[in-house]
Amino acid sequence: MRKLASLFILFSLLINFSAFTGTSWAQEKIDISTLPMEELSEEEISGIILIREEEKLARDVYMFLEETWGLKIFSNISRSEQTHMEEVSRLIEKYSLHDPVKDDTPGIFSSNEIREIYQELIERGKTSELEALKIGATVEELDIADIENILSKADNQDLRIVFLNLVKGSRNHLRSFSRQIAKRGASFQPAYISDRMYETIINTEQEREEITDPGFLFEY
Repeated sequence: MRKLASLFILFSLLINFSAFTGTSWAQEKIDISTLPMEELSEEEISGIILIREEEKLARDVYMFLEETWGLKIFSNISRSEQTHMEEVSRLIEKYSLHDPVKDDTPGIFSSNEIREIYQELIERGKTSELEALKIGATVEELDIADIENILSKADNQDLRIVFLNLVKGSRNHLRSFSRQIAKRGASFQPAYISDRMYETIINTEQEREEITDPGFLFEY
């Protein structure tokens, strides 16, 4: 009986962790190596390189903010961002692309622009706990804007499947940060996506299922 009770508690904790972080712990990732090789356009290649570093930006910023404020949401979502980095890395390996992440040290980036964004975000994030949560929401809406832009021009099916799941994760993370901001009696003003897009996302339930259809379309 005790064993069954322990298993139930463990299962409940896993469900709660999934809901809190916006991840779907029971879903298996698609093995993109089983999908056919397709020619990548220059825009698709540039998109892969950009998102590889942008996912690192998210991970590194959240690691810094977790160390600064000790909020569990940052440590949980930084682990999810590490997974996102690895998913993009698999695309890079499959197509033998140049990996911009030469040094995995937090705060080190190949892109000067992303390096500057990182510095700006951590400086802002040090000012208050609420501002740190707003930084989290900002990072996620930036990811959403950039990934959706890439998807609008991409037809490579394994890129689309990977990126559709990445942007699903970003929507879930944005919902999580927005809830934490609202709990503190504050609101968030998006800078990279429209107000309508933001409201649609935060008023939609967490997305659980792995996306397997490269033609999937989220209705913003």
